[in-house]
Amino acid sequence: MTSWQGAWDMMSGKPSGEGTEADMLEAGYHFHALKGNGFLSPQRIADTALYLNSELASSVTGVTIPVDAGHLLIPGVNMSPVK
Repeated sequence: MTSWQGAWDMMSGKPSGEGTEADMLEAGYHFHALKGNGFLSPQRIADTALYLNSELASSVTGVTIPVDAGHLLIPGVNMSPVK
């Protein structure tokens, strides 16, 4: 999910086309909305998928569950595509 130039540029704060994967990884360890949560492990995504496939989620319908440790709250990270 993070192997593309747009993510590298956005996370590193560099102009378009100048961010590197190393820049993004370094920024990711310091870029968080919830204390102690930088990059999330793939297991966090898998845990959510397991929950949605379990009886515990039998009443969950038509929702989006962001597994992002609050990154949607950080300005400039998930900018609206509408200008």
